[in-house]
Amino acid sequence: MKILEKLEAFKKHTYTPNEFYGDLGKFITQITSQDFLVKFGMVAMTGVVLANINAGMTQDIVLRMGDSDGIEHDWFNGDLAVAFVTSADGVAGDADGAPIIKATFVKGVAQFTVYYSGTFANAETVTLTVGTSGTVMSKSLVAKAEVILTVEAGE
Repeated sequence: MKILEKLEAFKKHTYTPNEFYGDLGKFITQITSQDFLVKFGMVAMTGVVLANINAGMTQDIVLRMGDSDGIEHDWFNGDLAVAFVTSADGVAGDADGAPIIKATFVKGVAQFTVYYSGTFANAETVTLTVGTSGTVMSKSLVAKAEVILTVEAGE
C-alpha cells in the first residue's frame, strides 16, 4: 500500500481533521517529485599558501540536503557517500589521515572537518564529491562535485 493510500485510510478512521492529511499528502508529493541534491554551505578556500598547507591545515565542511526547487530538507537524517580528490600528492582525510568516505546528515545538515597532509604542489586543488552512491526516498541523489581548496605558491 502506498503512503498516500495509507493517508486516505487514516482520514476515514481517525479524529484528526482531514485538512491535516491533505496538507501532509501535498508535502509528500512535493518531496517525492523533486531531484534531491546537496548544497555546499561553506566557502571554498582559494589562494591557500603552499607553505601553510604543507605544514598541516584543516577545513570545516558544511553540507545541506535540498531539492531542485531550492528547498532545504531538515527532515533528512542519514549517510551519503563522499569522495575527496586531490590533483597532485596532497592528502585530504580525517584526523588520522584516513579517507573520509561518508557524511552523516542530522536534520538535513552534515558538518565535519577535513585535515590536509602530505606534500601539496602549487596550483593543486581538492575536489569534494557528495552523493557518489546515494539515494533518498528510493530516488537517485544528484551527485555534486565542487573544488573546495586551491593552493598557490605565496609566502
